Amino acid sequence: MNYRPFGRTGLRIAPLALGTWNFADPTPPADCIRIVHRALDAGINLLDSADLYAHGEAERILGQALANGKRQHVILATKGHYPTSKGPRFES
Repeated sequence: MNYRPFGRTGLRIAPLALGTWNFADPTPPADCIRIVHRALDAGINLLDSADLYAHGEAERILGQALANGKRQHVILATKGHYPTSKGPRFES
């Protein structure tokens, strides 16, 4: 993989990212975990998610896939804007 500088952070980033929009809806969790592991094995180190994807399930699956020391090897991008449920976190 031809890694590139990530601004002035000192990190190096792959030119490809893995998006998780279809995790859990419709892709089953076990397949999602295999996809993440395959991407990591291929050298992808930027993963994109959001709490909106499958009402937060995509982020939960991504957390499972990155367990056991894998999280420290990726740049994890996420977004938070649209509320996925009611509660103190979502009240303005």
